[in-house]
Amino acid sequence: MKRLMIGVILIALVAATTGTGCQATRYQQIRDSLEPYGVEVTGADVKWTFLIPTSVVLGLNAIIWNGSDYPLEIERASYTVYIGG
Repeated sequence: MKRLMIGVILIALVAATTGTGCQATRYQQIRDSLEPYGVEVTGADVKWTFLIPTSVVLGLNAIIWNGSDYPLEIERASYTVYIGG
């Protein structure tokens, strides 16, 4: 009985570590193949106070290419906007 339990535990450990390794390889391939292509402005809304603009709200779409064979859902991204002039 103890041999059977040890065998089951060893099989479970091998299966768990193999799955973890495959998942890590998948994430590595996805990370290495992501390329940001740019951002497109989808709209702008200017807020005015009398004759002075007080704020601008930009609508942006990030264009990111996933060159891996695995699907990827991006839940959150950060982007820095620099305003010149």
